[in-house]
Amino acid sequence: MLHRAWEDFAVWGWAKRNVVADAHPPRVPRKGRKVWTVAQLQTFLQRARTDRFFALWVLEATSGMRRCELAGARRDLLDLAAGTLEIDVTRVVVANPLANHMQKALSLFEKGPLALVGSGRDLNPRPRGYE
Repeated sequence: MLHRAWEDFAVWGWAKRNVVADAHPPRVPRKGRKVWTVAQLQTFLQRARTDRFFALWVLEATSGMRRCELAGARRDLLDLAAGTLEIDVTRVVVANPLANHMQKALSLFEKGPLALVGSGRDLNPRPRGYE
């Protein structure tokens, strides 16, 4: 917007040149993401084993799903026979430019979330008193 205005000023003779054309925004250095080490992840999963969201934590740690995809995951989209989880609706708080590039189905492998089913783990735990 400023660039166009200063361009007009120069054309009209109100300014000798478009000074905005020489301006560049400051470079903001990117900070690397902090990720857990394998040992930290193992410690977290061991301590979260009794948490009612344990299957979700394993899914997050092993699948690479985005938070919005995890929030939209539902039990009825899980196909145990095929070993897949369909990603139907994602939960997005703000506009997500990557929303069109998200996965539509996820294969669950033996050592991941599907292993929880074989372990007898309840995939739909409810807190006590919750009906």
